Amino acid sequence: MPIRVLEICGKLNIGGAQRVAANIGMYAPADCEVTYLVYGDTVGEYEAALTERGCRILHVPSPREVGRGYVKKLAALIREGGYDVVHCHTMFSSGLVMLAAWRGGAKGRICHSHTAKDNSRLTVKRRAYRWFSRLLIRRFGTECLACGGDAGAELYGKRWFQKHGQILRNGIDIERFRYD
Repeated sequence: MPIRVLEICGKLNIGGAQRVAANIGMYAPADCEVTYLVYGDTVGEYEAALTERGCRILHVPSPREVGRGYVKKLAALIREGGYDVVHCHTMFSSGLVMLAAWRGGAKGRICHSHTAKDNSRLTVKRRAYRWFSRLLIRRFGTECLACGGDAGAELYGKRWFQKHGQILRNGIDIERFRYD
C-alpha cells in the first residue's frame, strides 16, 4: 500500500517555498502518492508538471474564506483521503493545519518554514495569532522543518527551534545546470 502524502501550500506558482513543495511530488518514490491542497481557483505554473507526474491537485477555499469550520473540514478531507503524512508550507496558518491533521488521523504532521520575516504588521491581534499558531504547531506537529535557522526562529521561536527543529536546506536539481 502506498504512502499517501498531502502537501499544503497556498499556491503552486513560481517561488522558493512552492518549488520545494513541487519537488516533493516531482521526485517522490513510486510507493508514494502525493496530493497537493492549494487555496483558490488559480492554476499555478507547477500544476501541469505535477499532474503529469501523477500527483493530484485539490483547489479549496482559503482558511480565511471558510472561517470557523476550516479545521473540521480539513480534518474530514484528511480522514477521507487516508493521508499518512500532511506536510504544510503555509507559515502561521500551519498551526490550524497541524490540529486538523491530528484530528484527521495523519501520523506524520510536518510543518515547514520557508521565510525569515513575517511581513505582517505586528498588531496585538497578529501577536496573539502567532502565539496561538506556535502553540498548535508545537503540540500537534511531529516534525518542524525550516530552510535555515532564521526561518525556524520566525515560525517556531528561536530557542524552541534550536532544541526541537531541523534545518532542511532547499535542494536543487543539479543536472539542470550541468555544462553541456
